[in-house]
Amino acid sequence: MFDKINAQKAAVNEALLLLINDFDREYSLSTNSPLIIKSIKEYCLREAKRLRSLLFINAYSAYCKADNKVLDQNIYKAAAVLELCQCFILIHDDIIDEAKIRRGKESLHNKLRSIKNSHETGKSIALVLGDIIYTYAIKSFLKTSPHPSTVLNVLEILLGSAIYTGVGEVNELLIANSQLSGIDKSRIIEVMNLKTSEYSFTAPLLIAADFAGVKDKLELNTLREAGKNLGIAFQINDDILNTLPCNIKPGKDQHADIRAGKATLLIWHTYNKSDQARKKEIQEIMDKKEKTEDDIARIYASYKATNTIEFAEKEKIKYLNQAMAGINKLQIKKTLTEFIYQTSFYNNDIKK
Repeated sequence: MFDKINAQKAAVNEALLLLINDFDREYSLSTNSPLIIKSIKEYCLREAKRLRSLLFINAYSAYCKADNKVLDQNIYKAAAVLELCQCFILIHDDIIDEAKIRRGKESLHNKLRSIKNSHETGKSIALVLGDIIYTYAIKSFLKTSPHPSTVLNVLEILLGSAIYTGVGEVNELLIANSQLSGIDKSRIIEVMNLKTSEYSFTAPLLIAADFAGVKDKLELNTLREAGKNLGIAFQINDDILNTLPCNIKPGKDQHADIRAGKATLLIWHTYNKSDQARKKEIQEIMDKKEKTEDDIARIYASYKATNTIEFAEKEKIKYLNQAMAGINKLQIKKTLTEFIYQTSFYNNDIKK
């Protein structure tokens, strides 16, 4: 299946390039604002997993019982649109987190700081570019559905996922400004669902089903629940990977969550399993506007002292197995299971 996924990924990248070039021609961006098209092209075409678009393609293909070689080009265009939506979210997320790295290179706002040597100018331009990317993505999506009658329904899923993601972002910021003693685990899990599951898993799966003409409500509800659990497992795994050395987990600002004072599941567990002295230390570090390398080292020492990584691994596997229980009830269980097995962070984690 690796060859199939690599071929699909190449097709998505090609569709993404064509979409960006169409954008350039339609609005004469190379003439009107070379910075816009140069920045968008460089950022959106960076090497990436393309998880969301590949999930969409494989789910659609399975429902239609179609080989990827004979898929309509509009399907790849829709997949490319999902990638543009992902870029929009990442750009905004990096501004909020003040992250310096994205996909192995400078985050967009950090790269644009060279204009007038100003971080604020870089953030402002990146913010607008993110909005431009998302607006064009929605405009392009209107032309991709194989069944025009389904456009509004698919658009509702796509826009809804963006709203859920925004709500999750706000809730995460509110939690980050709360005392750790008052944070409930369920709030953190719900942020994972809203901020990660909805647009990364649930929306691609539901859009694929809609494109394929799936109407069975039980199938769609099961698909939604599976997407939710896959997304939570994905986010927990991402939090675990952020504790690894940069040479093992490249492409992102490794300590961004701690620097931003985010109350992740790891922080929640560490705090609640610590004695009063350590709790006080953790809260003081998380409250600091600027975290030092020593602060981060002390948080990692607390992870180790409280067996937090082991706890997180168990939580990840719990949600992954819940997802697989739902997937096994779906019409497309074989394809989705095979696809999930090819996603590196799930390897060896699925209960046999």
